Amino acid sequence: MKKRLLILTTLQICLLLTPLQLYAYRHGYQRKTDEIYATVRHDLAVYYGQDGEDFNEFVPSFTGIRVIDRDGSWRLIEYTKKKETRTGWITNDDFYADCLVYDGRDKQIAADGQYSVTWREKLTPEQTAVSVSPAERSSYEKNLDLSLTYAGYHTYLISKTGTSRFLQADGSRKRWGSRTSAGTFRLVRNKDTYLIRDDLTGRCLAPGTGGILSFSDQNETGARLVLKDDRILDEPRLRVFAQFDADWGKDYYGKGKNDDPEANNFCTSGCGIFSTLNAIYTLTGHFADPHLLADYAVKEEFRVEGNGTDSGFFEAASEEFGRDYGFSYNGSSDSVGTLKKKLKAGNVAVAHVPGHYAAIVDYNPKTKKFLLLDSHYLPKRRTCPYGDWITRKTLEESDGLTAQMYYFFKKLPL
Repeated sequence: MKKRLLILTTLQICLLLTPLQLYAYRHGYQRKTDEIYATVRHDLAVYYGQDGEDFNEFVPSFTGIRVIDRDGSWRLIEYTKKKETRTGWITNDDFYADCLVYDGRDKQIAADGQYSVTWREKLTPEQTAVSVSPAERSSYEKNLDLSLTYAGYHTYLISKTGTSRFLQADGSRKRWGSRTSAGTFRLVRNKDTYLIRDDLTGRCLAPGTGGILSFSDQNETGARLVLKDDRILDEPRLRVFAQFDADWGKDYYGKGKNDDPEANNFCTSGCGIFSTLNAIYTLTGHFADPHLLADYAVKEEFRVEGNGTDSGFFEAASEEFGRDYGFSYNGSSDSVGTLKKKLKAGNVAVAHVPGHYAAIVDYNPKTKKFLLLDSHYLPKRRTCPYGDWITRKTLEESDGLTAQMYYFFKKLPL
């Protein structure tokens, strides 16, 4: 019964932000979970009980909350204030009016999927003293196809692609075994490579003699992960990173000091950054740090104070971060027909819609609809926090989503 209530709640949230008579889009995915995460937009009144008279305190704006129960017209929430985890009751009306819902799953540094993993051995001083061509460098690299499965708490299970054999923890008698005895591993990013670190011993995975995997105390051999899947489109891997997420919503998007903390932040101005993040994640499986993208936009003067991000950012960002995250820029167009062709070829797009950017990551030829990921859903766009399948007519004629230009990204080759 609880799960039925939760699904109804999720729909009610989207319908509240998008009036029923206007709501026309099917969700890209549904979060099947007993928890709802949201960011407080305005100070939120919290009560000890459900009588509305036993007032406790206000939860300040940009605080993240987690709905852990509901009873009639009340919701029990959990939140952090002054480094303390607290609980309290809020009304449904206040929740609908003062909170923005987002996907609260852990932010995986790499999505679940099949990857071609390339280990780069550290070059000798003699080798680094001269320019090494890509062809020459390949002689120092070892490749293996591995699948990553998120295990929670920022750790992963690693298996041989196409098998049920999982990598065991450092020190195990077997290198590969069953899932029940598998080790867990952390990914530590260093530009375009990762250290794959055993969670038990802290030692790093590396190819040994003959390409056999081994563990080492040396943290100098990084692994490059290239997604072999077409795109991250199936549940539960598909997701929308929201610019108002409590982990960063209030962070300043600019240079120097923010004179207006309620504005010029990711929540109000970060659509260009987060549409890029959503496009990259869907295309390559890599989570691009939004602060890194934003700092670059500010440094190169693509940040337009009081507005958002200049469209030149998309090509420039691909030149700056493409190698790190496995993508490249593939031109722009104002044609929906070109958008459809590019999506069918495996590209993704950032769309410029009225006053906003959003990612478009798939096209379904059967329904003739496009999958749009909106990092800041609003009633005028009739979108929700879990992606929306929209028609060509919507992209060409709707008030909130008529696209003026598309900027395309493609995946770098294996």
